[in-house]
Amino acid sequence: MQRITVKKQKGFMLVEMIVYMTIMVVIMLAIVNVIILIAESNKYSSIETNIKNSAISGMEEMTREIRNAVSIDDVQSDFDSTTDGILFLNTLDQDGNNKTIKFYLQDKILKEDIGGVATSTTGILTTKDVEILSMTFKKIDTINSKAVKIEMIFSGSDRGLIKNENFYSTIVLRGSY
Repeated sequence: MQRITVKKQKGFMLVEMIVYMTIMVVIMLAIVNVIILIAESNKYSSIETNIKNSAISGMEEMTREIRNAVSIDDVQSDFDSTTDGILFLNTLDQDGNNKTIKFYLQDKILKEDIGGVATSTTGILTTKDVEILSMTFKKIDTINSKAVKIEMIFSGSDRGLIKNENFYSTIVLRGSY
């Protein structure tokens, strides 16, 4: 009886190698795609955080000063502007002396002047990574009270990704009701 020997293969066939390589390329592309999505999401989240922090700090300061104001200076304030409004408030300092507070945009940055002088932080109320595209003030006068409506559009960007967000607030002067 004659023995038939089958030669065992060592290694892979060309077709098997191509299939394995294709599977590995697909897996690698999926991993790279996930990493890119995570990086984009991180940039977007960072921009959104910067915008919200700037909006909170700017709106909070304006809200506090408007609530405590004695009156609004209608002559110097700009309620008609569609992009760069100016708000002058007449208020009192700690000693009861009159002082003027001005809120305005300069180079797309929210600033505050007290008595014609920038505040201790150079009057800047927003972070450096955020611009304000538009800030408008509307005076609301009723028989019982006075208020100011603020509308602002904040913009942030990071390496080509840009996000704009609108913020609104209406603040009543405490002494007006």
